[in-house]
This record gives sequence, structure tokens and C-alpha cells, in this order.
Amino acid sequence: MATNALGQKRFNDFIPYTSPGTKRDPKVKNSMEFVNCVIFLKENDPDVSTHREFQDTDWHFYSLGNMGDSKKTDVTRAYDPDDMKEFCIEISDNTLPNSAFQTGVTNPDGTPKYPITKAEWKAGNTAYDNLYNNWDGSFEFRYDCCGDSKDGSAISTDEEKEKIRTNNRQIWRDFYEFIVTSSDEDFVAHLGDWVIKETTLYFYLVTLRYSMIDNRAKNVFPHWAKHYMSTSEAAEAGDKAQYYTIDDNAAAIHNGYRFDFWAYDMDTQLGINNSGELVFPYGKEDTDYKEDGKPSSGYVFNAAESTLWCRIRDLMQPQLRNMYQSVDANCWSDTHLINEYKAWQNQFPEELWRLHYDRLYFRTYRAGTVRFLQEMMNGRGIYHLAQWERDQHAYMGTKFVHTDVKSDQIMFRCNTPKQAVVKPDYTLKIIPYSDMYISVLYGNSANPTQVRAKAGQEYEITTTLTNMDDTAVLIYCASRIQALNDLSACYIHDNDFSKASKLKTLIIGSDKEGYQNSFLTNLNMGNNTLLEELDVQNCPNLTGSINLSACENLLKLNASGTIISSVSFATHGKITHAYLPSTINTLAFRDLQNLTDLVVPSYENLETFICRNSNIDSLSIIKKAINSLRTVTVTGINWNLENTDILKVLAKLSGKDENEFNTEHSILTGTIHVPVIRNKELLEYVGDKSQKGIWTGLEITYDSLITQFKITCVNADETHTVLDIQYVDIGADGEDPLTRAVNPIKTPTIPSTVENDFTFKHWDAAFTKVFADRTITAVYEPSVRSYTVQYILKANKNAAETVLQSSTSPYGSTIEYDGDIPKYTAEESAFKYYLFKEWDKSGLVTGDKKIYTVFDSCTYTDGYFDGKDLENLSEVELYTLMKMNLEQSKTTSGDILNFKLGVDYDYDDVESKEFISDTTEFDGTNYIDTNTTIMDKDRDFTFAIDFEFNDGNTSGATLAQCFQSNGSNGFRLWYSSNVNLNWGTKSTNPAGIADRELVVIRHKAGSEQAYVYCSNLTGNEVSTTTLAAIRIPVIPSTLVFGCSKADDGEYEKYAKGKIHWAKLWYADLGEDQCKEIAAWVHETIPMMVAKYKEYYLSDNATKRANITFIGKNLLSTNHSYGNVSGGWSKSPLNTWLNTRLPKAIPPLWKSLIKKVNVIANNADKAKTTSTSECYFYIPSVYELDPSVSGDPYSIETDSTIPFMTSDIARRRTKISTPETYEAYPTRSANVDQNVGTWQYGVDGGEDNPGRINGYFYPQTAGVLIMFSISCEG
Repeated sequence: MATNALGQKRFNDFIPYTSPGTKRDPKVKNSMEFVNCVIFLKENDPDVSTHREFQDTDWHFYSLGNMGDSKKTDVTRAYDPDDMKEFCIEISDNTLPNSAFQTGVTNPDGTPKYPITKAEWKAGNTAYDNLYNNWDGSFEFRYDCCGDSKDGSAISTDEEKEKIRTNNRQIWRDFYEFIVTSSDEDFVAHLGDWVIKETTLYFYLVTLRYSMIDNRAKNVFPHWAKHYMSTSEAAEAGDKAQYYTIDDNAAAIHNGYRFDFWAYDMDTQLGINNSGELVFPYGKEDTDYKEDGKPSSGYVFNAAESTLWCRIRDLMQPQLRNMYQSVDANCWSDTHLINEYKAWQNQFPEELWRLHYDRLYFRTYRAGTVRFLQEMMNGRGIYHLAQWERDQHAYMGTKFVHTDVKSDQIMFRCNTPKQAVVKPDYTLKIIPYSDMYISVLYGNSANPTQVRAKAGQEYEITTTLTNMDDTAVLIYCASRIQALNDLSACYIHDNDFSKASKLKTLIIGSDKEGYQNSFLTNLNMGNNTLLEELDVQNCPNLTGSINLSACENLLKLNASGTIISSVSFATHGKITHAYLPSTINTLAFRDLQNLTDLVVPSYENLETFICRNSNIDSLSIIKKAINSLRTVTVTGINWNLENTDILKVLAKLSGKDENEFNTEHSILTGTIHVPVIRNKELLEYVGDKSQKGIWTGLEITYDSLITQFKITCVNADETHTVLDIQYVDIGADGEDPLTRAVNPIKTPTIPSTVENDFTFKHWDAAFTKVFADRTITAVYEPSVRSYTVQYILKANKNAAETVLQSSTSPYGSTIEYDGDIPKYTAEESAFKYYLFKEWDKSGLVTGDKKIYTVFDSCTYTDGYFDGKDLENLSEVELYTLMKMNLEQSKTTSGDILNFKLGVDYDYDDVESKEFISDTTEFDGTNYIDTNTTIMDKDRDFTFAIDFEFNDGNTSGATLAQCFQSNGSNGFRLWYSSNVNLNWGTKSTNPAGIADRELVVIRHKAGSEQAYVYCSNLTGNEVSTTTLAAIRIPVIPSTLVFGCSKADDGEYEKYAKGKIHWAKLWYADLGEDQCKEIAAWVHETIPMMVAKYKEYYLSDNATKRANITFIGKNLLSTNHSYGNVSGGWSKSPLNTWLNTRLPKAIPPLWKSLIKKVNVIANNADKAKTTSTSECYFYIPSVYELDPSVSGDPYSIETDSTIPFMTSDIARRRTKISTPETYEAYPTRSANVDQNVGTWQYGVDGGEDNPGRINGYFYPQTAGVLIMFSISCEG
């Protein structure tokens, strides 16, 4: 019922041309249009005796059906309803004088002759005479004079219309004449002058593809309309021109008019004849007879000898093939058509179908007409359609070499060996499974070799190629190939037989003596469900796996002489013969009951053996492969063993379950009998009520049972991984699994930790005289791992990396950077300046590490320093100021900046806590409990504290502690006649009363010791002490400042003093960094601009420092000048300052403060001077008092510091005692009085503070520091 409707729809849906009518209105179609309907009838005559069927006047279900538009609805099809020249002709029937473009001339054999000459086309020719004199005998105008008629309402006179029709008839006659008289060349070249070639070829292909046997004369509607416009016509037509193709050349022929072909009444298709019977099989063409080979039976296609379609078929095969290949693939798709039919028919519910069948078949049968039921009710037509369509799809696809069949291919590459016992032969003998065009493409041929073939018959395909070098051979429509000849002489290499689902035999190798196909390296099989024999023997390079799991009908496989590693047979397969090579490493048999002939020369490479319910001697195979097997699954066994040796091996192997997942142990099911077995073996293998065995589906019977004990060797890892299990007869000795002769284990290993590698040393117990189960553990010797630490210069995220230092050291050690301070000047030309601030990570070796520079930066812009005070400038801004040479214009003498002494570290990879950052006073009543437990577990830590005890403390007063009294664990800083630092029960004296010092405590996990670093500010070096506790301190105590905290939580023993800074790092920072932290207390000295361009740089005598500073306050610590003799260059104060302070400043200041040449007299009568290279120094007398200007004092400096020339200006205090003026020395010895005894200095006290004193004795006094900074170097 859907045949005609969907045939018309398909024709219109995929036509490869858009007509002017469709462009104008998409509803205009080139075929009929249908909709499904349900038909109800009723008789209107009250006299029921006149009724033919229903004996009442009610509505009754009549039928399912569909309704389509009429061929008379001209306006719905007209391309231009206003065009009087447009017309449509209907060819009235198939047998009329001119319905098939008859030429009126026949060949000697009686067949129609075409083409004929112009001379033959004339009056007296019956076809000619009928065309000119009997128009209505073959044709009728379905509609014409479009502009005259609006659905039957004429607006022109009959005379006008007849004139137009006369012209229309002549157009058709001229076209007819072209069809029958044009030469072959002219026909192909000029067919497009008369028709729209796309629609004409498409009409031919659609009627052929869908076997529309009654649509080549009858039901053909040639339609004449305008399709092309010239450029000038288009300009006049305006908007209407958009519906036409603008082509001056095409428009010049017939004024742009052409015929195209409309579809109508396509009910005779898909094997259906004119009576609606399913009589024609697939694969019928317009050259075929109803009975093959019998012309007397008549052609399948009505009007099969139509000159138009015969000439298109004979002369335009390339064009037809191209169109078949280029039209939307769904047009020819069997799946698409079947789905469309299903959707169309599913519009009716099932009950309506039942009613329909009853009326159509059973009602008529009951009424005595049996034909419909017997001959036409063949079940649901969709099932016949589906099979017919699938076969037709393949048939026509192979005829026109469609993409669908090209992708459905057998592929193999042929070769020509230089020497071969079997002579190369590339002839193919192919048996198709269904009617089709056998299509074989050799190499780079333009087109395949094709043979029209019948199902089940063998056809020979030959090639002229004699030398093949990996030349591809493609056999299209692989799924319809039933058999191929022996391909061994083709010497196949690459291949793909996976789509040849109907193939029964595939022979690629040969058993002929001396034959070898060394080209074949892989075999690509797939869903070859009908394959019965596969032969790839003597292909010595065929390797890998052959997957035959879908080949359920395979009976014989011969892969001898190959090097394949595995083969997969179909579960429940029929395989009876399998010949495999000794290279096989995987065998899988699943429910194979017929495999009686299995030949494998050797099983020495077999690693995986799966045998499930198969008729295979599995025990024999396992015995032969026992040394190579790794995975075993065997079910349904019935073995008699001499001993348990095989079971011992199998117990250590893995298996595969029914879902192909790996199992820990091999799988055995069935029964085994063994004469003697040990109890542990039996328990391990099959278990008992309390313990599950490894083979739960196995039953083991025995005659005698021996008692055994288990030795379990385990690793020293966290989970005590089992390394080996052995069962030893009672009282016997076990074997060291490392040295035993049979199946020794590898030397145990455990993963390295980040700290250590581990080497196996021995077992922790012996293997002798076993009377009980025994566990023996591996013992390892650790060795510390070494790592590489790189210090890398990288100024910003976009900058390149430069490795400044790369060092290797053991884990837990510290690698300090020992190079010059990192510098980055690459962007200074863009006025962006950088100063090194710190490293982003510590040098603690915890693995391979990259440590990157961290810079402060400043980008100078015009007016950057306007309104900025020196005291607010950062170090990098100070550097920028000097690089821009603006220091003298943007600062003035006496300007102040804060100079911070003391070192601190912050790293991304080290957790730290700063508890006190500013001076905190403890008056004997207050305290701070940080609630931080430092030693709640054994771990690395570093703790620093900057402190001073005041006078007036009682014994036991505690300034800081993390200490547990019970057991004396931890540390505490306390007073007992002296300042003490305890670590456990051991102590040291880090400071005196009222002395400010900084102490660093360093502890390493696993050690009882603490390393103590004391600033020792009056000395030249940090003092170090090692204190050893009696145990590793692990205590819950918290860190408390200002008092002690008893174990019961009470706060007591309050102290008087100050803590200026306290910080904790949860890491061992290493000795060097601890010493740097302890190098100086954390204090800030205000410094004043003293001079510009005064002191020369020590490392570049031609350059002077940009700015020299002098302290506004004294250092917090006093120091003795020392022996005057020898002057400043030999002074202990000089040594002390330049030993201690350079280590006490952070990297930013280290980049700025430069060593300069400092001149001072030598304290001798000759008044000589010497030069010292100093980072830090003290002023000369002439810098403070211009009146002391004679030699050698004026040599010591070029100028006086302008704001230091008065007693008031020279007065100095410490930051901590701002009310107390203190004396301090200059670097100038008084060489005018008692040479070597007196030094120039500045008095303190209350009487004459700030006065220059030439009789200053070099005792301990305040220290007024100076230093110079520069942007050079």
C-alpha cells in the first residue's frame, strides 16, 4: 500500500536538481504527493436491495489507503503558471506507435535500429507518420497554455490556444527527431540542449534501481519549461530571475526551455508487476527477459526498447555511475527505505491492519474469490521488501560501484617474489553469494574489472599486471562473496577479510614443498560466520594473534609454518582440525567438542592455556608446557596423577574466569586422584570447612596424607607482602627460596623511601627443623639517598632559567648557595631594576629540587621619586635611585633610612611560625602561652629567640620554655645566678644579665642532641654548643614565654626581661643558616646620609660609592676598639665589624653595601696612613670635627660630615636607652700625644656629651657604624 506513495516521495526527496517551480515555492514537486488515510463508506439509497455490500445506510470501515494528488492539478506543478509556452505531455501507454521513441526502422535481425539517418526519418516511415499525423494516438497534453488556464477556467480563445499547441507539438517532434537521428557523439554532447540532464539521468537510475518496470513510457511525463535566463532577461525579470539559472549560452538554446521528467504512478516497483503480484526477483535490468535467455518471454521492463532510455544506458554509463555515486546515499539505501516503509505503515494501529486484512483477503475468500488470499496475502509485505531491498541494494551498488559497496570490501596486497616455487598468479575465481556485479580493482586502475554474476556460479577475473609490489587488490561487496580460489600464488601481505561474512573457504598458504609466503605478517579476520576452512600454512612471518571467535562454522585451521602467538576459536565452535606452530603462547578452547585433530610441534612457548569443557587432552598439554605456563584455566577434568608436582606449579599460576578477568590463582574444576598428598597441599588446593581452597570446584582424592607445616617468607613492607610459601614435612628443613634449585624467587626488594634505598641482607630466622608454622621476614640495610639541588636564576615567570649552582648531597643534609649574590640586569635598558631578595625554597635536601631566586623590582617612570622620602624607599628603589643618578637631587645630607640588622628565612617548602616580631616586655607578672607543641612528636625543628634578661630576676625565673619537668625533657631559657639554656638536663650559658643575645636551637629527628648557636655579639664568631639529652624528647608541652608552665598546667616562675623576636621552623635549617640567623640580634639602626661620592670601591678603584651613611644611633652592643697600635687597619673593632655585620644583613642590603677603601693613620710618629677594605667602619675625627685638620687626619677623609660638627650633633644613644649618651671612638689615633696610647673619640655621659676627646682610651664603648652603598659591581 505504501509502494506508490513512497516511490513518488523518494523520487522527489532526492532529485539532484531544484526546478524553478520549487525555487518559487518549495511545495511544488516533481511527483505525486500522498497521505495515509482510513476509508469509510455508507450506502445512501434507502432501498437496501440496491446495495452491493452493506445492507444498511450506516458508515462502515472500508479499507486502509492513501490519497494522492491528480495528474490534472497543473497549477500545483507548473513552474511558471503565467507562462503560455510551458506544457506537459503524458505518454498514454507503453505499446502506442510513438510511446518508446520508435525509429520505424529495424535491423536485419528484427530489432529496432537506432540511430537512423535523417534520410530515413521522413514521410513513409511509420513512426514518423504517426508522430506527425496521429498525435493523439500516443500523446496527450496533460496541461499546456499555463498562462491561459487557472484550474480549468480558460481566458484565451481556442484559436490562440491551438496555435500554441501546434508549436508545442513541433517542439516535441523536434526533440523526438533528435533522439532517433542524432549520432552517438551528438546525442551525448547535445542531450542537454533538450533536457535537464540531471533529472533525465536521475529518472533512468531511479526506475532501474527500484525496478519500476512500468515507468519508461507510460507514466512518464515530459515537461517543457523555461530553466535558463540570459543576463539581459534576468535584468528585465527583476525578482523573478532568482528562480532561474542565469546562463547566456544555455538561454540562447530554445530560449532557455528544456524538458525534465516528472514521476507518476510508481506502483509497479520492488518486484511487483502490473497486477500487483510479487513476481520479479531483485537484480533485473532493462535488458533482461522475464525468463532468463528467452526473448520470447518478453522484457521485464515495459517499453524496454525505448530509444531514449536505451541510448542513455548504452552511451552514458560514466555519467550514470557518477550520478549514482554522487546523489545523497539515502536515495539508494536499503536501510533508509525499509525504515521509511516501517514508519509509514506504523501510522496505522495494529487493529486497523487486522480489519484491513479481513476485508481485503478473508472477506473476498469467504465470498468465493480465492486469488487474493492464495496469491497475494504473503504476510507483511515489509519482510519481503526488506530482503528484496537488501539484495537489490548490493546488486545495484556493485553495478555502479557505490560508496556503500566500496567500503564493504575484501582487501589484500599482492607481491611478486624474486624466486618462488609456486609461480605467482593473480587470477581470481570468485563465487558470489547473490546476484551482483563482481567488481575487482587492481592497484591504481581507474575503474574496477566487472562481471555481471549469478549467485552460486564461479567467475574468473584476470589482470594484465604481472609484477606486483605490495599492490592492493580490492573486491567490492565483500559480504556477498561466497568463495575465493586458492590465493597462495598471490603472495598476500596486508589484508582485510573481516567483512567477508559469507566466505566459506580462505586459502592463503600452501603445502607445496618449498612454498613460502614471507610477505604475510598479519591476518585480519572478523565476522566470517560461514567460514569453514582457513589455511595460512608456510607463511613464516605471520605473527600476532588470529581472532576466529566469530567463525562458529570453522572446521579446519592450518597455521603450521607461521609464528603466530595465539588463536581464538568460537565458543561452541565446530572446529575439528587445528594445526598450529610451536610459537603459540596462548591457547583458548571453549566448549569445543569436535576438535579431535590438534597438532602443535612444541608447547615450549605456551604461557596461557584456557580449556573449558572441551574435548582436549589438557593434561598432556600442561605437562609439555609446564615450564612456560603463566595462566591456566581447565574445567571438567578427570586426571590421575603420580604425584602433586604439577599441582604445585599450577597453584602458583594465575587464571581467567568466565568473563575473561584475571584471577589470582589458576582455575581447575573436576576430579583428580593422587596416591600421596600432604595435608597443607590438600588444604591449600581444595580447602576444608574452615578455609577456602584455591580450586573451589576441584575434588582431590588420595590414598595417603602427610602432615606439613607452612613457612611463609614475607617482605619487610607495611603489608608484609608474602614473598614465598613452602610446606615442609614435619621435622624437616625448609629451603631458602633465594637459593633453592627449583623455582627460586628473586631477591626481595622494598620501595625506596624519600630518605633511603634498601638492600636485602638476610632473613630474620632460619629454615631448619620445622615443627610448626613459621613466618620469616626479609631484613634490609638502608643507605641514604642522594639528590640534586639546583639554585636557579629566574627573575620573573617569563624569564629564562639559568642554573647558578647544582650540587648533590644526601637526604636530610642542607646545600647552601655559596656563589655570588644573584643579579639580573637584562631589563635595565627598559628602566626596570631588580635586587635579589631571597630564595623561594630552603636548601634542605628532601628530593631533587629546584630553588628559584626571588627578586624585588622597581620600574622607573618620569617623576617616580617625586614626593618620596628616603626613609620610605625600599632597597630596590634605593638601587633604582642610584642607577638613575638621582641620589643627590632626591636626597639631602642628614636624610634618614632605617637599616635592619638580623637574618630571617621564609621558604615555600618549610612551615614556620613567628611568635614575637616586636620587642615584648615581661615584667615578672605577664606571659604568653603560644599553645604550640613543638615536640609532640619526634621531628626536625629550628627555634630562634632574640632576648635579654633584666636585673632583679629570682632563681628559676624562666623567659622561654617548651619543657616537661617530669623527666627533664625539652628546652628552657631561665635564670639561676646566670642565664641558662637547658636541653634536657644539659645546659649552656648563652648570655649575661642585661646582655642582649640571639640563640638558635637546632634539633634533628631521631637524635637526643640539640645544637645551640649563640650570637656572642662581643666575639668575632657565633658560639656553638652541642647538648645531649638522655632521651629523644617527645613531650606534650607547649611553648611559653615569660614564665614556666608546670606539667599540671600551672604558670609560675615569672621572669623579667625582653624578647625582641622569636620564630620556629619545622625543619632542620642546617648549621650554616642557623649561624647566619644567630649572627646578630634583630635591631633597626636609623642611618643618616653623610656623604656622596666619597669612598672609593675596593673592587674598582676608579668608582666611588654613591652614598655613605652614618648611624643616628649606636649599635645595641658595645665593643672595645682594642690596641691603638697599628691603627684602624689592625684594630679588633675593624675585624669584629667586618666579620660579624656582613653576615647579619639580609640579601637586599648585601647587594647594596659595598666594600670601600677606608683610610686611617697607623698610630705612629711618622703619621703614616694605611687603607682598609671595609663593609662597615667608624668615622674619622676629621669627619666629625673640621678643626682637627692637619696631617694625617685630613688624609683620612676628604671632607667633614656637615651636620656632625657640633657637640650636640655628635651625641649618640642606643635605641634601647634613648636617654643615655654614650661615648664612642673614631678610627683616628691621636698621633700628636703619646703615640700608640690615645685615640680620638666622642664623649658620652652627662658632663660633655658629644665633645671630641683626643685622649680617648680604647676601652669598651659604643659603636657608631658607617657604610657605603653603590649601584656598581
